Amino acid sequence: MDLLSDAAYWLAGALALVALVAGAWLTSRTPRNWKGTLLNGVAVLVAGVMMVTSVGLVLNRQNGWYSSVGDLFQSAQSTTDNYGAGSPFEGAEGAAPAAPPPAATLPPLPTRDRIQRFDVPTSVGHQTWNVTVILPPDYFAAESSAKTYPVVYAGHGFPGSPQQYLEAFDIQKMGDNAVRARSIKPFITVIPNITPTGADTECITGPDDVQQLETWLAKDVPAFVAGHLRAAPGRTNAAWLGFSLGGWCGTMLTMRHPETFGAAAALGGYYQPWWVGPAPWPAGDARADGYDLVKMAGDKPPAVALWVQSSRKDTQSWPRTEQFLKAVKPPLSVTAVIDSSGGHNFSGWVGHGPAVLTWLGETVPGFKP
Repeated sequence: MDLLSDAAYWLAGALALVALVAGAWLTSRTPRNWKGTLLNGVAVLVAGVMMVTSVGLVLNRQNGWYSSVGDLFQSAQSTTDNYGAGSPFEGAEGAAPAAPPPAATLPPLPTRDRIQRFDVPTSVGHQTWNVTVILPPDYFAAESSAKTYPVVYAGHGFPGSPQQYLEAFDIQKMGDNAVRARSIKPFITVIPNITPTGADTECITGPDDVQQLETWLAKDVPAFVAGHLRAAPGRTNAAWLGFSLGGWCGTMLTMRHPETFGAAAALGGYYQPWWVGPAPWPAGDARADGYDLVKMAGDKPPAVALWVQSSRKDTQSWPRTEQFLKAVKPPLSVTAVIDSSGGHNFSGWVGHGPAVLTWLGETVPGFKP
């Protein structure tokens, strides 16, 4: 059965109705003894399971997590193709967002823990938004005191928070394993809160203070990182990783700011803003054109490297990904990994995490071990 079809709603409603009616009918007709109590318990348990299944079907249909029952138990088959041509990193290294000061002049960190949290002010408006940082294993080692590190900026989903990279998508463990395997150089992970007010921002430059995420993410956060951490300068030392909303944000920021970011990896991403609520500008407004990455990939492709993943069963990501891949022209370079099955969910994304880090280590000069 297609769990993303309209039939899923009908099934969910039927299960809920049967659970309520059957549960009420059975519990009103059982004898008042231990057998009746046992039957009542079983009836309540079955009714509860049916209600939870019903709610799960509705949430799955709305969020596109699993396209079929088989997705719960089977691993997707993937194909990998390359689009565009040439090397985005040939020649100049690219401009750094800010020249890092000598290590001795960096302000002290709040703690000597690998996980740090900062409030980073915005240069547009009067907001201060939070950032979570994961430092590499050897950051505090005496022999590493003058060492600088490339930076992975990580974008979470919506709804979601930076905590997703500490739990469901455990990038610290994933990164440590990749470093031990010499697939990638030790790196700093910077996880900005891309929905600081809880609303969908799409990481764009909008008409008010709340929607100035693009300036904050492309300029303020990299400058803060350069001034507080031993981050290596230049776009070949800065890349984005993200899933769903975070995949869109990372790809958009990299394509619109290639002087700051050299690469991005998007899991279940998309290539035009996808507003959960109302868009910040009216339909047809010219300001939206600058955020159409499909158009940019064909008309003015930047010299950056992208790694994109989607599933042909992911109704939220695949149609937009397919359009994007058809439009790609050099010097934009894209590696596309397309799964045969799977939905818009962590179970399909987490398994690709090690491959993303390996790709960064093989493709982007600053991340090569």
